[in-house]
Amino acid sequence: MKPIKTGKLPLDPTAYVAILSLSLIVNLPGLAVTPMLDTLAHIFPKSSALEKQLLTMLPNLLIIPFVLMSGKLSTTNHKKALIVAALLIFAGSTLGYMLSTSMLALIIFSCTLGIGAGILVPFSTGLLSDTFAGKPLMKQMGLQSAISNLTLVAATFAVGWLARVGWHAPFMVYAVSLVPLALVNFIGRVPMGELDPTQADLKNYVVTPTDAPSTQCNKEGVDVRRMVELFIAYFLLTFGTISISEYLPFLAQARHFNPSVTGSLTSIFFLMVFFCGISLTPIIRMLRKNTVLVCTSLCLIGMLVVAIAQNVQLVGMGIIIAGIGYGALQPLFYNKATQCVNRSSLSTKALSIILTANYSAIVIEPLITQGICKIFHKSVESTFPFVISVVVCAIFLVYAFLARNTFIGTISNIYYQKEVIK
Repeated sequence: MKPIKTGKLPLDPTAYVAILSLSLIVNLPGLAVTPMLDTLAHIFPKSSALEKQLLTMLPNLLIIPFVLMSGKLSTTNHKKALIVAALLIFAGSTLGYMLSTSMLALIIFSCTLGIGAGILVPFSTGLLSDTFAGKPLMKQMGLQSAISNLTLVAATFAVGWLARVGWHAPFMVYAVSLVPLALVNFIGRVPMGELDPTQADLKNYVVTPTDAPSTQCNKEGVDVRRMVELFIAYFLLTFGTISISEYLPFLAQARHFNPSVTGSLTSIFFLMVFFCGISLTPIIRMLRKNTVLVCTSLCLIGMLVVAIAQNVQLVGMGIIIAGIGYGALQPLFYNKATQCVNRSSLSTKALSIILTANYSAIVIEPLITQGICKIFHKSVESTFPFVISVVVCAIFLVYAFLARNTFIGTISNIYYQKEVIK
């Protein structure tokens, strides 16, 4: 097989497949548990409301510190060992789920699953930034996002089907971790030396102060200002769209939709994220310098349609629009994270910090939404959380507009031009 062109040193195809296989599990923690909360309440009738909250909240809480720890440790020469350890923890948690007979056991293995995922998540994008540069890197970030979200869609349907077999069966979706575990040895074929972009990839690149590897870094090699700006942007993006997966059942109930349509609408959102991931380069080529602003606008328009539409077709259209915006921005932000440091060996560390914005939003959003609902005497189990999402997306759009000529809003011509016209 021919080596993969990366913009750096050629990459062995088996190593490339091994890196992409890590994306199969990064979005899975919590997937099998959340749809089964009602079922588990009947299986363990003595379980408290606090135990149910811990079952869903603790994994996401634990992911955050372990993502940061993984990013810190990624600067050492033990990347492969960390990946193997994370995959073994994930696979062991899967077995633990299958053997669990109490709510306490489920909580414990949910925590270990979160720990394994937290260690692994930064490497799913970090290894790509280690081995790719320029336009190839942007394309691979889109592909990584596409794979992780398509796996989420497939696993969601699998959980629904496996639930008919028995309450232990849905946890089998986590066994997909055996795929990257079987391929992990090939990661040793990744060239881990000092890899520089080739002249062919850089000859048309116009270096600008707002879209190039940072030269204004602290002594640890991190541009704090860029990092903070990007963290805020990704936090707002996640916070503004997460209601689609969190509160759509309540919206469907309030508007008298068929309950079975909820899963389909959620899957449509992640399918759009998938399609935008694999089409990221053409999207950027079409939107050019307006990519961030247009995609942010799509998030707002989509969430606004979902919030006000009274029929399922329009809600579906709103979800498609929001999915397009989110699907393009997520990998774009991952790519920008690699520009917050002054050398490629720190890319995984930078990505780990930005990824915490996503998980922080997932953890904090329910608390903020519940607080706002109490202030306005609204129920969380209503359409009101979507109104909050619209407000957050509006704030995100204002933020993107103000930052349109800065690091957050700019796109280098390397991603959409073949030649620089002088």
